[in-house]
Amino acid sequence: MSRTLKKTQQATPVIGIRIPKWASFTREVNQGIIEFLQSASMKWRLDIDSESTNELPSVSINSRWKGDGLITFRLSRQEQSAFRRRGIPVVNISSESSTNPEVHSVLPNNYQAGVLAARYLADLGMPNFAFWGNQKRNYSRVRQLGFMEELGRMGKTCEIYDCDVYALPFKERWTFLGREMRKVIRKFRKPVALFVKDDLAARTIVQQCENLGVKVPEEVAILGVNDDLVFCHASYPPLSSLSYPGRRIGFVAASVLSRLMGGDSADLPIVTEVNIVNLIKRESTNTLGFEDEIVARAIKIIREEACHRSLMVSQITKRLGVSRSLLQARMNRVMGRSPKQLIDEARELRLKGLLETTDLPVKAISYEMGFSSSEELCRFFKRSTGVSPGKYRIEQRYR
Repeated sequence: MSRTLKKTQQATPVIGIRIPKWASFTREVNQGIIEFLQSASMKWRLDIDSESTNELPSVSINSRWKGDGLITFRLSRQEQSAFRRRGIPVVNISSESSTNPEVHSVLPNNYQAGVLAARYLADLGMPNFAFWGNQKRNYSRVRQLGFMEELGRMGKTCEIYDCDVYALPFKERWTFLGREMRKVIRKFRKPVALFVKDDLAARTIVQQCENLGVKVPEEVAILGVNDDLVFCHASYPPLSSLSYPGRRIGFVAASVLSRLMGGDSADLPIVTEVNIVNLIKRESTNTLGFEDEIVARAIKIIREEACHRSLMVSQITKRLGVSRSLLQARMNRVMGRSPKQLIDEARELRLKGLLETTDLPVKAISYEMGFSSSEELCRFFKRSTGVSPGKYRIEQRYR
């Protein structure tokens, strides 16, 4: 029996949670950790380095910290060596610290984020695509790869623009970065759909577009990552963004740490990826670049209504004043999918998001999405994914 296991059987385990205060997802990750403890009926005493206006003693989690387990965002090699010597299991939740083969990591699926971004932006009908990233950052490289490869599968190409912002002088960083971004924006083949590595960079690009008189989203449609409400709503227009799955990452990280502390790690993967399923649509991508007006109007109807009611193709054709065969032919030519497929894709994506990010029962979700019954929802979801909604929720949230 390991030293850690003996210790945890004798007293309430002390678990360190170290997530930087600047991270917008800190509260969600902590919430996921607590949800795991509640679901598993476990008792941990949490050491969290949080702001308390000095009403609580400060917690310093470094290489000298003593506890029974640690969930951390970023981990130095020195810290990992120190924790390993003392038998303290560690779970990392940073993509930048995920290359250490001795540390278990729970991360957002950055490749899948790129795939989702490509599919969404391709459906805007823009003729050109671009990615703004930082090759020095692992999460950016992987998001770029998913974006490029998915566009490639659609027969589309993508311009890549790279900037190592951390190499710029700190005191004058904004000036240098703004100058670099303006050069890139001028190079864009407009109109362009732009996927940006994160919301901070996306907000900065929106500001530089405004400085140049470039219209967002008509000339540059912009999508970020993390759904940081401050960055997204401080922008004008507000940013569309892929949501960071903080609750699920916290839950899975706590589950992995519990297994490591219990010596049950034989079949644990070194890296566990959590899918990003929520794409929050705001004004920065509220455009349609299709030359075919019929297709553009049909997609607008699908986007606005398919997630909230059982939209029928016949209802779309009636409102557009066209035949079903004509709409089908045009949608297949422009989108490569039929109107029914696009409706089902929109409903499936919304349904997955509700299953993964809320605790709403299936009956409530069926009402929310306009299914006639929970049975109809279950039949639709199993036909689309091959599994029941309940099984999907367990697989994604509580593995």
